[in-house]
Amino acid sequence: MLYIGPHVSISGSVAFAADRAHELGATGFAIFTKNQRQWKSPELKEEDITSFRTKLEEYGYTKKAILPHAGYLINPASPDPELRASLEQYDIEELREKLAEMGPLPDEGVLQSKRRVIRALEVAFYEAEHPGRRDVYLPKKPYFIGTLVSREERNARIDRRLDERLKEGMVDEVKRLIASGVSPEDLMYYGLEYKFLTQHVLGILTMTEMRTLLSNAIHQFAKRQMTWFRGMEKSGCRIHWVEP
Repeated sequence: MLYIGPHVSISGSVAFAADRAHELGATGFAIFTKNQRQWKSPELKEEDITSFRTKLEEYGYTKKAILPHAGYLINPASPDPELRASLEQYDIEELREKLAEMGPLPDEGVLQSKRRVIRALEVAFYEAEHPGRRDVYLPKKPYFIGTLVSREERNARIDRRLDERLKEGMVDEVKRLIASGVSPEDLMYYGLEYKFLTQHVLGILTMTEMRTLLSNAIHQFAKRQMTWFRGMEKSGCRIHWVEP
């Protein structure tokens, strides 16, 4: 059986993931096993786990229909305090040049932050000392599927989803993370949502300002994704576009 569905959010409760997939008519779905951009995440509550299992049975989702996966923060290289201290003496332009010597440069967002460039160098040095093939487990004949909507519809969907997530408690989630000991600086380092939500929680942005800036940033991110997909097509990858 072919399972088709989106990656759904576990915001609010992992149990809500099944509801979201069912509302979209998905026959399968993917979820993160924890917050994808934080090392620290609260343990799943027993009642949420029970509710999740109940809803899977209610909606007819089997284990094969669910694709759980880890977050983005996979640690390819442990922190090296001595290396970091030695790199701190350089300005960001010099660090970028060093990173360029190690291989392809990461995206522009990384290059704008000295802290992130140093981390990228840390990983690059580690990989140079521990070479390994990265293509061993790549699929040989992937079948790419993409959903095709107009820019206006894409942005409208982004805004609706953002408003839903705000109603589901995104601001409260950031407050809890800060209260648990996660520093605001670390939160703002980890991506679009946390950057603007943390600024709102700290009183730097009003709710309206935060929502507007975050919405615009996600629109821009989605545009960059489409540019990436077009680049894949130009390089010879066939993407099977479907209209939802």
